[in-house]
Amino acid sequence: MARFFIAGTNFPNGRAIIRGRDADHIRVLRLRAGDDIVICDGAGRDYKCRLVQTLEHEAEAEVIEVVPCKAEPTVRTTVFAGLPKGERSDFLVQKCTEAGAAGIVFFSCTRCVAKPVNMEKKLERWQRIAEEAAKQSGRGIIPQVRYEADFVAVLNGALHTDLPLFMYETGERETIRDAIEHTAQPIASAAIITGPEGGFAEFEADMARKLTNLREVASMRERKLQDIAALSKQVAEEKELLDRRKRSLDSVTLKLKAQKQKLERDARNARTSIRQLSQKEKTALQRKISQEQQLDVAIGELRKLTKGNTEGASFSAKTSGLRLPVTA
Repeated sequence: MARFFIAGTNFPNGRAIIRGRDADHIRVLRLRAGDDIVICDGAGRDYKCRLVQTLEHEAEAEVIEVVPCKAEPTVRTTVFAGLPKGERSDFLVQKCTEAGAAGIVFFSCTRCVAKPVNMEKKLERWQRIAEEAAKQSGRGIIPQVRYEADFVAVLNGALHTDLPLFMYETGERETIRDAIEHTAQPIASAAIITGPEGGFAEFEADMARKLTNLREVASMRERKLQDIAALSKQVAEEKELLDRRKRSLDSVTLKLKAQKQKLERDARNARTSIRQLSQKEKTALQRKISQEQQLDVAIGELRKLTKGNTEGASFSAKTSGLRLPVTA
């Protein structure tokens, strides 16, 4: 069901008036009168509505039911993040909104690589990202995204919450669970302060200890760094294994190619030998037949010479039908 955010003052007489980009979005979605939508007033209340009419730049819906938004967490959490570089800020705004953050505050500190330039345009873009992420995740509010140049003001803002958490990789190793369990009062609000890519400088951590007595939670970041290192090692090992397998396959391929070439040479040699052998056998057979024919002629001539002679007759009788063996 389509979800929109409209200020609570736009519900006169049980009707919701939708204008601007949301009205254009309704037209893009091809919603018509009679279709159901959800409108959130940005304060955690959902208005289940039914469209009454859709005009070119405006839509009107009838309020059917008002219920609390079930997607809102019970603890109001503000995320204070050191200004990251590139598109990481967009990703941070999107994921913090989806996770349930009530506010997102970027700030500058010593190890920030990104510079706070064109912040007005950046804040407008981040606010649009937060609104779209809130719609997609079914949030009841749109987190406010802002920038704070004063690090002390960031610490003071976190101090006014029930559970301020300072993420520092060389802290006293107190886990988030321990920090929550050691909080005596009920937790209605929390603040999470995390540094930029290079982390916090030591004097900034000392400032946090002295000015605000913030809890330092390092175990989460430490585990994250360990997980990243372990994953990088695993990826490197898998890559090395794949490289070894590739080299082994390449070696086998070369061997098979060489064997194929050898078999082809052997086959050509065998065909040549067969042709040569057949030619020799044919020549020998022809020679043998010729010799036998010559022998038959000689025997016939001898018979003629000894005809009428007793010894010749005896020779003719003995040699009649004789086929002497002839060797090549």
